[in-house]
Amino acid sequence: MSMKKYSLVALTLLAILALSACSKPKFEDTRKRTKQVTTTSQSTTKEITTEASTEAGPWSEKKGQQLADFIKKWGQTFSPAQTYVQYNPEKNGNFYGVAIPDDLTKPKTLIPDFNGEQPTLNWSKNGNAPSGQYALVATYSDIENSQSPSSHLYLFTIKDGKPQVWISEQNQGNSENKFYFTETKNEDLKNFFVSLVTGQHPTTTSKPATNPAVNTKNLSIQQCSNWARAHKATGYGSPYTKDDFLAEVIGIDKSSDGLVYIEVRENHDSPTMRANGADPNVASSASLYRINANGQLELRDIATDSYSVVATAYYE
Repeated sequence: MSMKKYSLVALTLLAILALSACSKPKFEDTRKRTKQVTTTSQSTTKEITTEASTEAGPWSEKKGQQLADFIKKWGQTFSPAQTYVQYNPEKNGNFYGVAIPDDLTKPKTLIPDFNGEQPTLNWSKNGNAPSGQYALVATYSDIENSQSPSSHLYLFTIKDGKPQVWISEQNQGNSENKFYFTETKNEDLKNFFVSLVTGQHPTTTSKPATNPAVNTKNLSIQQCSNWARAHKATGYGSPYTKDDFLAEVIGIDKSSDGLVYIEVRENHDSPTMRANGADPNVASSASLYRINANGQLELRDIATDSYSVVATAYYE
């Protein structure tokens, strides 16, 4: 072979090696970019999933804390006072052998019953649940601190946007294997929860006709009692009347500021209360009214510990 041919072969080999050397980095860069794109895509998917699991709803951690603050004060309006403990999936309570809330969302022996309905309960931090099912956002009971034979269990639920508060005092099983709940009749607790969820204060039912002829700056003890009890009854609606409530009046001679104060409670011995499941052995919470210097009826807000005018004309 001549020197020219050797030189030509050598040049050809060098050209092939040069091309190989140039193409290899390009292939590695392509693989690296592909890996980066895949990683970015996976990261994006993870972020979307996280956002979906924390989507906004009618309930929040802040509202949960507001409810806890309210219940702490509200429990002290009972006689004797009731001290409530909050339970959640991370901290279950024991309500006469039932784990709260786990045995409600995943029933084992007793099936929850809401006025004849067997609800599907979903523990929810944001108040969302599938259509037709209940989001259980809070549970409270006084069983750890109760001094009476009957303890109370409250469930705070939201179903299709509607907030409801359920109560049970059931302390044993039954042949139906049901855990019975009814909606609370306590207007203070119910109205506070509704306002937390909806952002609106519930409207009360129509009140009896007013009597402008009565001078509200010069009421008798009985008239003070009647006015406050009648207002309390409007929050309960039909068939409740002032006769379904009891009142203790603190006259101007006993109050420190010269105003009349009225403490109103459910009368658990009244036929209407008894027909709706009231226990005469259990005292209800109290609502505190007062009549200000202008002759207006005011109601104490437990959450803010302040009074606001609820009626200016007398009725009973």
